[in-house]
Amino acid sequence: MSKSEQIEKIELGSNDVKARFDLPRGEAEGAILLLPGISSGPFGGIFDQFAEKAKEENFMVMRYESWENLPELQEKTMDSIIKEINEALEYLESLDTERTYLVAKSFSAGMILAGKIDRADKITLWAPAIGFQEKSNIEELREKRLGGIDDVTDIKIDSEYIKQEVPVKIIHGVEDEVVPVANSESIVSGISEAEIEKLMETGHAYEGKENALIRKTIEFLNQ
Repeated sequence: MSKSEQIEKIELGSNDVKARFDLPRGEAEGAILLLPGISSGPFGGIFDQFAEKAKEENFMVMRYESWENLPELQEKTMDSIIKEINEALEYLESLDTERTYLVAKSFSAGMILAGKIDRADKITLWAPAIGFQEKSNIEELREKRLGGIDDVTDIKIDSEYIKQEVPVKIIHGVEDEVVPVANSESIVSGISEAEIEKLMETGHAYEGKENALIRKTIEFLNQ
């Protein structure tokens, strides 16, 4: 492990998890909680690329692995995931960093909306995987095993349910076949301080547009 990385064992929800902190060379100007989608995990690929760029911009990045495989995730509930995220943010706040930010992809981005989580200074959501309809069904599903829900987009929020009161930016690939970009357009319309940026010629994994995704996220956090 390099000097720019730190591993700590912390308690989130009912689990002890190993959290990795990617540290800038100088004093951190802010701390980012970086959360993954269902299948990718928080390490490797675009998440490592983002952490490296964030360090260059003097951000500290926190990542933790809430589940190791799909069956393990399926035993969790929305409430347990939301509790972990809130406690991770609370842990970051205890480090006395100047600002706290949330960056989340797909499933985790959907859980931030489902949990009405807005304790960060700014939130960036990458293609949030959650449904949008006229009436939310969060209350009836929040304690149900995730394995008992056919698809994460079967979890629905509505414009009355969304309560984020901090700046939110959604970045979505227009060729996304997993979660349609129109879904994010509907979500943005229900948040007072929200904007959407569409990335052309890319889908749910931001293939070929990883650098643009990272750049636009960092630019938003730095504004």
